[in-house]
This record gives sequence, structure tokens and C-alpha cells, in this order.
Amino acid sequence: MKLTEKAVAKLVAGKKRVQHYDAETPGFGVRVDPNGRKSYFWYAKVNGNVRFRALGEFLSVSVQQARTDAKELVGIAAEWKRLRYEGEDPFEKKERIVPASAPTFKELTEAYIEQQVRANASHPEKAEADLRGRLRTHFTTWMDRQIDSLTVEDVLALKNKCGKYRLAANRCVELVRRLFNWSARSRNGKINYWRVENPAKDVELYEEKSRDVFLQPEQMIRFNKCLDNETHVDLKDFLILSMTTGARKADIFSMRWQDWHRERKIWTVPYPKNAESYDVELLPSTIAVLERRRAEAPDSAVYVFPGAGKTGHLMELRKPWMAFRKRAGIPEIHVHDLRRTVGSYLAISGTPLQQIAAALGHKSMQSTLVYARLQNEAIRDARESGQAKMLELMNAAKKRLKIAGKKQKALTAGA
Repeated sequence: MKLTEKAVAKLVAGKKRVQHYDAETPGFGVRVDPNGRKSYFWYAKVNGNVRFRALGEFLSVSVQQARTDAKELVGIAAEWKRLRYEGEDPFEKKERIVPASAPTFKELTEAYIEQQVRANASHPEKAEADLRGRLRTHFTTWMDRQIDSLTVEDVLALKNKCGKYRLAANRCVELVRRLFNWSARSRNGKINYWRVENPAKDVELYEEKSRDVFLQPEQMIRFNKCLDNETHVDLKDFLILSMTTGARKADIFSMRWQDWHRERKIWTVPYPKNAESYDVELLPSTIAVLERRRAEAPDSAVYVFPGAGKTGHLMELRKPWMAFRKRAGIPEIHVHDLRRTVGSYLAISGTPLQQIAAALGHKSMQSTLVYARLQNEAIRDARESGQAKMLELMNAAKKRLKIAGKKQKALTAGA
């Protein structure tokens, strides 16, 4: 088949990786992994050797761009064949040129983005944007410095400069640790980037208290009233999905039509934060939103919440969300608190922690333990039920013993 955006969007993941080749360009194809990830490639045999090139992921790269890159590779192979394979192999990977002196912090961050973030992040575009934003805000004075000149004193100064914003300070220290650890880490005997001492390894982080805010019953009343009257369609639908699925904001905004299994009433979240896909059982109100948006969307639509940016989907609804919070009288509630609200009421209702973890797509039970304290009410209800059952059985036993005593007296009197 000829690969098109629509054709690739319709490809369904199976139990094993499947490769689909383009009918137009030799060697050009798309492979579909079991987790639903789709990526373009070029594969050919050149001068007796197999050559493979990754051309980018579906949606991050258009079919047209990937095909253009593949055609360029076909042309290079044809030209080398015309020259009877003389000269330098154009497909031989070049050895990375190691700089004579330590690279700058800017060079390190660019290498990390190129080799680590774009290749391995669940949401590469968002991860890169977040990282670049933090670098612009906190690391401008580091950019031209060689990485082996950065010391623990520099990291401490960075941490202290954040002042009262202790969470931001912790994130900055963690970023430095992560960058330098990645740089010096070796794989198969090769250093990722540059062997260097990590200046943040011994810097202490501020103590953090996990946020435990969720919508209280009286807040829920105001929330639902405002939701009923909300005129911003995208925000209203997003909030409905947030409160009925408990999914993360990034996962809802990047929700694809191909991941909605209509007949099974399930949404597969393919690329969550922890990189392990999970299924969400959809409630009737969620399905109603999806049915309406599907009917209104063109057949070629990929995302449930399409956007004009390079990701193809919405990333934020900051202004309408802030206005909604103000109308509902919940200015302290964050978007992620909606996910926490879903988990909290599951805990209050007595749902086991293992089931809460599955419902929220938690990879580790450690993330779910924050809800354990909320099960007190359910435990109290269970104890009250146990006490009631115990009293019921005691009363039944008393009644039985009383009847038995009367019978015994009657027999004794008759004798």
C-alpha cells in the first residue's frame, strides 16, 4: 500500500512488531510496535550490506517528510552503485569527534536533548520544551562554561538563587545530576558524552511534602455547577475526561482516536509518564464526549483534542482553566489535583490500593501509598458493619437461647 497519514493512522498494533512497506518508495516503511508506537524507516541492501535508517516517529514527522528522506537515501545508494561502490561508504556511521577540551554546558544539554530526550521520552516535544524552559530560566550563566569547570559551589549558588521556591531549586539540582550522570555513563565500553565529575552528587535537596490536595464535597458542588455552564468546549470536555478517567493532562491532550476501542469501551494510554501503557475503562459520560467529538471531527483526524502546534494536539488550556477556577471558587486547585481527586475518592470508597494503582496507571505502588490514609473512613465503615453484624448474630443467639430455655422449662413442668 502507499503510505499516507490516514493509512498509517489506521494501522493497529499486534502482539509483535509489524513492518509495512510503501508501494511507492523502495525500502521506505513504517513499523508498528506492540505498544502502539509507529515509526518510519528505510531498509535496503547496499553493496552486500544491510542498511537501516530510522526516519522519525509517526506524528512527530509527516509521511511526506519521511518519504523525502527515504528517497534521498535511495538516491545516495544509486549514485554509489553508479560509481561501482568506489570511494568512501556514504552509509558508514562516522565516529563521533571528541573535542580536544571539555565541552560547554550548552553543548552537553544539546547532546542530551538529541540523544536522550528525543529518543526516549514518552512525550518528546513536551519534555524538550520543559527542559529548554528550565534552562532559559535558571542556567543562562552556565551555558558558555566548560562542564569540568562547574563545581559544587556553583550548584549551591544555583540552588540558593531560587530563594523560597524550593521545589524549583530541587528540580534544578536534579537536572544537573541527571545531565552529568548521563554524560559520564558508559554503555558497551563507550562513554555517552564526556567523563566528568558530577558537581551535584553531594548537594542535598530540600525536604518535599507530597501534595495531597483534592476536591472536597462542597468544592465538587461548585465544580460541577460551573462545568454544566461551561461554554469553552475543549475545556469542558477535558475536565469531564479528567474527572472520569483520572488520567494525566498530557495523556488526555495527546489522546488519539486509534487508542479508543469503541466496542470494548476502553482507552489505551500508550505513552504515559512511566512509559508503560495501560487501559482505562470508560464511563458512559466519557463515551458520550468521545462520540460527539468523533462525529464532529474529520475522518482524517488523529487526535481527540487537535491543536495548531507542531505536536498536532492541545498542550495547555491555561487561561480558560484559570477563569473556570475563579468562577468555581477553587483557585488553589491545580489540574493534577483532578487526577488526585479521582484516586482519593476511590480510596475513601474502600477500593484496594492495588486497584487504585491499576486505575491510575501507576507503575510503582509507592505512588499509590499517598491514598492509604484516606481508607480510614472505609475501614471505619467496615468496622461498623462488622459490629452491626456481630450484634445481629448475638441477638439471634439470645433469641434462640431464650426459646430453648422456655422449651426446657415446659418439659420440666410436664414431668
